Amino acid sequence: MEQELLELAQTIVSECQADQAEAVVQDGTEAVSRFANNVLHQNMQEWSRRIDVRVLLGKRVGCASGTVADLDDARRVVAKATELARVAGEIPDFESFAEPQPIPEAPPAVAEDVIQCTPAQRGALVEEALDVARERSLAAAGALSVRSGTLTVANSLGVAAVHSSTATHFHVVMQDEDSAGYASAEGRSLADTRVREVAERAADKATLGRNPRHIKAEPLAVVLEPVAAAELLDMFSFGFNALLYQEQKSFVCDYLGQQACTSFLNLTDDGLDPRTNVRPFDFEGLPRRRVELIKDGAISGLVHNTYTAARAKPPTQSTGHATQPPGRWGPLPRNLIVSPGEGSLEDLIARVDRGLFISRIHYLNYVHPRKTILTGMTREGTFLIEQGQITGAVHNLRFTERFVDALGRIAAIGCKGERHGSVWTPPLLIESFSFTSETEF
Repeated sequence: MEQELLELAQTIVSECQADQAEAVVQDGTEAVSRFANNVLHQNMQEWSRRIDVRVLLGKRVGCASGTVADLDDARRVVAKATELARVAGEIPDFESFAEPQPIPEAPPAVAEDVIQCTPAQRGALVEEALDVARERSLAAAGALSVRSGTLTVANSLGVAAVHSSTATHFHVVMQDEDSAGYASAEGRSLADTRVREVAERAADKATLGRNPRHIKAEPLAVVLEPVAAAELLDMFSFGFNALLYQEQKSFVCDYLGQQACTSFLNLTDDGLDPRTNVRPFDFEGLPRRRVELIKDGAISGLVHNTYTAARAKPPTQSTGHATQPPGRWGPLPRNLIVSPGEGSLEDLIARVDRGLFISRIHYLNYVHPRKTILTGMTREGTFLIEQGQITGAVHNLRFTERFVDALGRIAAIGCKGERHGSVWTPPLLIESFSFTSETEF
């Protein structure tokens, strides 16, 4: 399959009548088992093959995409990209598509249990979660998904890269009359979803969350579970985008080379780290380089694609962080790792005299990207900590926080991390997190 996809991409760029051409082919299968009210109600599977084509005519770039079944479909996408390039405005500082570079050998990224997984097997795993809900007299809702796919990139300058991977994700919300608990797990293997363990964690939160109390919205210490920490760090990571930096829209403009966070915080991006979704190359077919974004609390790095690297002063080399064409958002870190600290989740809780334990974040948005002011709400598992112990549930709270400042108030980082989305992180203890209002749920 990999050779077939590579030949398809190479045929497309060789036939394209343009100064330069690039083709990205994504071929994969995704299967999802969804459940609600303790009933498995959907078992579906979908295969798709998507192609993105970029064409360069002088200083004009055209991009088109589509779902394709054969070479003729792909040729129509090429024709559309070429047509768009002819009418596009010039990009004066656009130099070239990527020149080929060696792709490093990557850790294993394909799990056989995902390739062989059947609807019946997914259904049996979901039933384990539903059994937990029934035993606890709770209502469960969520999904188990498995994905296998291949990313292929080729261009007319000689880039030729192909990589296959698998991914799994399980999440569940356990609900009672006045409470809810959330938990999730993901990885490359079906075994990484740990369905029963995750269901038990969510059920424990729903049970503990009964009869939530009202508390005053004010700055409080927070212990962020890895899910919540990952959601915040993923949003924050947009600031390491070199395009935003060059456009003077990133917080890095104000902090590059400076101490902005607690001295024991280290944040890296590494596409070859097996704790993340392994990605040895980016959407331009260039190797993903390890980048230190925060080093001992200092803002220390940016991620680049070919375009931002060429227009940097002085010009630099792409770090291999191009996103899916047309890439209008610029380069992004997608394999983030927070270096672990010391102590368990329970140890972090024990350090809090009065504060909150937060399971996840809901409705997270930027108020001011350059200042990293984020607003959002807690959800499905917010608990009061008093004298080092969780003493009960509270109603959810809204926060508005300058997150780069919050990272300067990290008091502790746990030792055991989890992967959620693009981030692998342990739990975090942050002092004086700014809560601004309370909800009624």
